[in-house]
Amino acid sequence: MLISAGCLLRAARCRAPDHDSGAYLLVQPCDADRRPSGAVIGVGPVLTDADAAAAAEWLAFGDLDAALLAPRLWLDVRPAR
Repeated sequence: MLISAGCLLRAARCRAPDHDSGAYLLVQPCDADRRPSGAVIGVGPVLTDADAAAAAEWLAFGDLDAALLAPRLWLDVRPAR
């Protein structure tokens, strides 16, 4: 499922003057019945064609292990308390 939305990250990050405007992905592993089976993994910012290719390759591999994602695309999505 693909959803386009405004900034879902901390609001201050979205308005920061040095904020890159790339795309961000939030991916959640699920089982065959599409029930969530793991934590959300943040990817981004996706700024270049190479970033998009790396994210697409990681998704196509199907493992959804954040450690297999290119380090430049790691996004910390821990909820703020």
